Amino acid sequence: MKLLKRMALLSLCVLALSGCTQSSLTAGAPIQQGQSTVNIDGKEMEDREIEKIQLVEDGPVEPETMFDWDQVDSDAGELFTDTDMYPLSVAMSYNCSEEEKTVKLMWILSNGTTEEEALAYATEMVKVFNDILAVQTTEFEFSKADTFGTVWEQFALEVQIATEDGTVVVDKSYKAGDAIDLPLPEVEANGPQISAEDTERPQKPGDK
Repeated sequence: MKLLKRMALLSLCVLALSGCTQSSLTAGAPIQQGQSTVNIDGKEMEDREIEKIQLVEDGPVEPETMFDWDQVDSDAGELFTDTDMYPLSVAMSYNCSEEEKTVKLMWILSNGTTEEEALAYATEMVKVFNDILAVQTTEFEFSKADTFGTVWEQFALEVQIATEDGTVVVDKSYKAGDAIDLPLPEVEANGPQISAEDTERPQKPGDK
């Protein structure tokens, strides 16, 4: 009789322990890596396999960026190729690294462009590209008639102006925070005709 009572008691303990194990596995609960197995949808899977499935479902975390580079591409392509505003423009390209805090700008102009015209276009390129970035955040200020904007306080800058035949007319580099020695006065002929004061700049987030 005592043996039967002990067997019955052991059976109840097994059932009780089994119930606790199932109820502790809830959706979203952290799963520890180990060798034990659990039953899910009739399939036995090791804890480590479940952990792998969760990681795959979550997917890689995309790094946050300071700027929407697709929007930068769109804005730069629209502005710098406008030959009504920039009659000497042929093509413009840029290379940026948020991690290294560097920006390289290159504008190809028509053959026969003078150094004075190239410098004027270089000034415009630096100011406009600053504004393309600054419009996306309140961290940076727009360029003005007498400034290049504040992006260049944090980003190193390389500026190149070349002609279609490959002649490099302007080639300048600046560390972040360096004074930019490109000419700020407006160029009256065959160069950019719109100053920062005359151009309607898009509003930045938070502006009123």
